[in-house]
Amino acid sequence: MKLALQNLATETDNEHIFSFLLALSLSDFSPFYIDFFVQIQGADEKVKKVSGTFKHSRAVKILWELAEDSNDATIRYTLFKLFEFLFTLGHRNAGILSSLGIVGAVFGRLRVAQDKEKQVLQKLLRRLLEMGASTREARRLFEAAVYEEKLDPEILDVIRFGMKSRWVEHFSMESSAALVLQSDAKALPKDGISFSVSLFYFIFNF
Repeated sequence: MKLALQNLATETDNEHIFSFLLALSLSDFSPFYIDFFVQIQGADEKVKKVSGTFKHSRAVKILWELAEDSNDATIRYTLFKLFEFLFTLGHRNAGILSSLGIVGAVFGRLRVAQDKEKQVLQKLLRRLLEMGASTREARRLFEAAVYEEKLDPEILDVIRFGMKSRWVEHFSMESSAALVLQSDAKALPKDGISFSVSLFYFIFNF
């Protein structure tokens, strides 16, 4: 899908491409999402009207990759603001966004961003680090903290925030998802397993 849309996303009138990807990501094809990126005057207020949970993580990934490479600063800013806001709407949204592996891309964009885009990228990066970062991403942050044999206080502040990550490794189940344990599976932890979901089904095959 990304290869099919890549050339279209570089065209001048490409707003509908991003809008349809957002609608697919949320599995909500109401007019609000179909035209979301078409008319984005007052993006901050429009983003606050967004609701819902991500349904298709791969569509979210494609949306990010195409929009992040866009030359349209307004679309980029709206996407960054949208992702930062969706983090606050539910654990599943946060889990999907953190699983995209975009910490490095957000950080790289942050180093060159200006004004409002830089502010929203800082918030988005903190949200991502709150969920955790890979070893490779963490190493890049530490390397960037040293600039011309001096420590960059802005990067150090980001690192300090990331070190306070409150999330452990987890998985998310939705709708009819199930956890299946075969008869030869290892024993469950003696302390049990904790879930933070509204609806789930267990299927144990012993």
